[in-house]
Amino acid sequence: MSSDPLDHYPTIDDLVDGVRTGSTTDLWDVVVSISVEKLNGILHTLWITDSTTTNVKVTTTSLDQFEQPFYIDWDVKLGSPSLSFTLDGKSSLTMSLSGTHQVQGKNPNTGEEMPIIPIPENSYVLVATVPLVAVKAVEGDTAGTDPTNSDQVISFDDNPDAKLHVVFQFNNEGSSQYRIDYTGSGDDPSGDQISIGLREKLADWMMDPKNINAITYSLAVVEQTPSVDTQYLTPESMSFSIYASSTKTVGCLSVYIKTKDSDYPVGNQQRAFHFPKTNQNSYPIPDGYDASISIIIRRNNFSKFLNTAIHNTRESSGKEFEYVNENDTQTGFSFTIALNDDLVAFMKQQILGGSPQQSRGTHTDVTGQHFGDVFCKIVVDKTIPLMQTDQTEIRANISMSNGDYRKTTRKEGDEGWPEPGQVIGAFNSWELPTFSGDFGLDFFATTNIFAPGKQIIDIDTKRGVLTPYDVLLVGHIKDDVRSAVKAGV
Repeated sequence: MSSDPLDHYPTIDDLVDGVRTGSTTDLWDVVVSISVEKLNGILHTLWITDSTTTNVKVTTTSLDQFEQPFYIDWDVKLGSPSLSFTLDGKSSLTMSLSGTHQVQGKNPNTGEEMPIIPIPENSYVLVATVPLVAVKAVEGDTAGTDPTNSDQVISFDDNPDAKLHVVFQFNNEGSSQYRIDYTGSGDDPSGDQISIGLREKLADWMMDPKNINAITYSLAVVEQTPSVDTQYLTPESMSFSIYASSTKTVGCLSVYIKTKDSDYPVGNQQRAFHFPKTNQNSYPIPDGYDASISIIIRRNNFSKFLNTAIHNTRESSGKEFEYVNENDTQTGFSFTIALNDDLVAFMKQQILGGSPQQSRGTHTDVTGQHFGDVFCKIVVDKTIPLMQTDQTEIRANISMSNGDYRKTTRKEGDEGWPEPGQVIGAFNSWELPTFSGDFGLDFFATTNIFAPGKQIIDIDTKRGVLTPYDVLLVGHIKDDVRSAVKAGV
């Protein structure tokens, strides 16, 4: 059996136990992790080639039979890229390639301009292996959002009129590789002209960061229909890490997400997923779930969400509650709600009715006054499960009824005498504050940055909603992603 823990995915029990005592998001708000193999298997259906195109004009140099240079002008049309990832941490973009080329100058025999020759359709693809350096949400027009000279950027936008985009930026740098593959049937019909002039010279030209320093792809985001009782985790900026075994046979892609309106800055840039309990490197996705997906929501963010929801529920119930405090726990989430001091004083007054703290007890042989204290104790210890109502959000109902309170009494003084009935009766008749609030945390937008608006993941709602420390959701990649669009958006 291999000693490398990265040669296999952990069981779900080992994953839950391993992340039980500390956060694993490296100070990011949300981490979404997917098997590289599973992700590559669906990306070709998410980024559809030729949904949009861009043009690139370049000039390459070749030598004729007399070793004299001649120049070829290329007007190349690139189709929108399909994406895949490599286990060494790079992105592979495949773009269909068509257009025209023309040798500069005139035909020495006719004196006319050299002819414009079309590049055969559906015969070539440009494959760029480049680092994915940034993913961010951009509102409005994506033009001008690139940090580099726009003349040196190959840009795609599947819907320029959309109000919000997720923009992927791939940098062209020393480790980048470009090649042009012939994908048609039979032999390459273009001969040496395109084979040498295009497939080598053009790829070399594009590989030079002085010519092309970035490729960007903007995906339109489908706007969600807001709900008053739901908070939304909306990606604002993202960073990627690929974790893989030394043999490069197993690996996962983790998307680290800073969400909009977060109280925190972006998290750590240097990351390695490991179990806080043992400091052992592992994967954030479990075996047995198609090795496909986990979503980790940062504990601090979820605590804030719960705290806000409880506060809102408390305030809707009037002034009966004084404050809400979060308790320090190593697993799950725990809160204390305190009754308002004025309410407690009022209820005490109801018991005493304004009389001194004494009562008269009558027995067959002795009649007299007896003094002492009656201690009234109210305890609430209620566990509320998180409920997954659909594949897009965590929902829960926080409620408190009169029957959830446990009331007990204890008397001190005048041993042997019964507790005063009027005190016990008044105490048991107290109408304690009740409330009910239904709320949700919508994580949908964090799960589909590669295909905004589409449902990519099936969460295991029976066993896959867990709170070992952060909130952990696990599930499977959907088989039919393209038709699975979230209802109501």
